[in-house]
Amino acid sequence: MVKCGGCGKNLQLHVTRKKRRDGSERVTSKIRCLSRVGSPACKGYVFEPNDEIIGPVTQMILSEIGHKPVTRRIYVPGEGSVERLAAIEAAINYHVAQLLPGGIYSSEALRTKGEQALTGLRQELDRLHSSEEDRQDRWEYAEIGMTFAERWRGRDTTTVANDLVQAGITVECHPRARGGHVLRLPKDLKQRFARSLDLS
Repeated sequence: MVKCGGCGKNLQLHVTRKKRRDGSERVTSKIRCLSRVGSPACKGYVFEPNDEIIGPVTQMILSEIGHKPVTRRIYVPGEGSVERLAAIEAAINYHVAQLLPGGIYSSEALRTKGEQALTGLRQELDRLHSSEEDRQDRWEYAEIGMTFAERWRGRDTTTVANDLVQAGITVECHPRARGGHVLRLPKDLKQRFARSLDLS
């Protein structure tokens, strides 16, 4: 999204058509701030579409993220180990009870077998408790085999602009004399863009 560096409002393409005396039409395109020219909040910046906005902004974005891989979200269901945890805890309680006098492991010959079973159950319980992230449903991000530059190669300006909006990328546009354009990339760019691919 291209925004005015003076006031933060969106920039918009304005096309004017004027008839010449010979009957032909003169078409002029400018990208302007949506604020009223002369408003104290804004200088009312005006830009040439190709030379001052499309070309420089495209180059700025490509040099910053063009080489980065495009990723897609993949939904990864948890291991469903809540049920497994309950089963392990029930099994531990059972084996502990069976080690008490009168239980099936109360004899010296079977006691070792009961203790080994308990050790295995406790190790699995510890593993499940330590891998909390694996037990929860989550999104993971996988590269789709192309960079941003490759995705945008040959695509029309509207498609690229939609990608930038979905990814939350903005450019504050200033005339060169006032420092030029400033690119703003969100910290969660990868996640935002990957979410937008779910809809495409």
